[in-house]
Amino acid sequence: MTPTDTSTGSIQVQTQTAVATAESSLDTDGYAVVVGELGNHSIESSGTFTFDQVPVGEHVVELQGLQDNCTTPSSPLTVTVVAGGTAQVSFDVTCWPPPSGRIAFTAAWDGHPASNQEIHIVRTDGTEQINLTNNSAVDQTPAWSPDGSRVAFSSNRDGDFGVYVMSTDGSDTEWLADGDGPAWSPDGSKIAYNLDGDIYLMDSDGTNTVNLTSSGFAEGIPAGAWSPDGEKIVYLTDRHNNWDVFLMDADGSNHMRLTTSQHNQMGGSWSPDGTKIAYWEKCNLEGDCVYYMNADGTGAVRLTGIDDDRMICADMYAVWSHGS
Repeated sequence: MTPTDTSTGSIQVQTQTAVATAESSLDTDGYAVVVGELGNHSIESSGTFTFDQVPVGEHVVELQGLQDNCTTPSSPLTVTVVAGGTAQVSFDVTCWPPPSGRIAFTAAWDGHPASNQEIHIVRTDGTEQINLTNNSAVDQTPAWSPDGSRVAFSSNRDGDFGVYVMSTDGSDTEWLADGDGPAWSPDGSKIAYNLDGDIYLMDSDGTNTVNLTSSGFAEGIPAGAWSPDGEKIVYLTDRHNNWDVFLMDADGSNHMRLTTSQHNQMGGSWSPDGTKIAYWEKCNLEGDCVYYMNADGTGAVRLTGIDDDRMICADMYAVWSHGS
């Protein structure tokens, strides 16, 4: 309905949900679309809803109620409503294979020394453990593609460390680039990685390599480097005489320092809604504690090592859950 009050307008919200692979579980229950002070309204997984009599000005539109294996890179969105007009908002939702499937990890066992590490996968109930790599090299830092069809990892099987990708049964292994520590973008189209103290970005087939950092200081990316919308990358650098958490746009621009403590701050894992980042830092003379902060570096909150009886805190490698 077109509003008759010229001091208001409307917001039309559209949703479109698709599955990434045949194994994906489609979210069919629909969602809740929330517009600030206007409250929320149910909307079908692929449907349309219009908010009428919306005051003119900027409004934040957010899509909520997605099941755990479904994501949208564009929520929330800010739209401007003009008198008598209709602002259009569109959310594209992708559902991936359910997250309860498998875990990839690095193992050094069966008599192998630490210099001979292998990539394994295992189901979350502990069954069907499979060795995906089988050679005398160091294969480590596995990273699932968002659709669950491939695993990127680091290996020195050809001499220097390189970034490789393989199918989830260990076949079709392909070298992509020199470097290590691969991290997939949320849509699976890009892989960020480390090389010679800098951070690089490439297409997921190894083409179109871009150097994102070249400060002359040591820099690297944590496993949870990408923001959920794929627009930002968290990274670590020692350019201020200790390790700090920094933020940059995914094209390597707009570098921003998030932490400023005299101690090392390490890691970086985004909350599912993209508003906060978990990390860890030295919290006393004896060890490290887990913190989180707002995505702009403000509002740091210490989570561990408070009022406990441990003489030494060693709380590290914080990773944010993307489920319940």
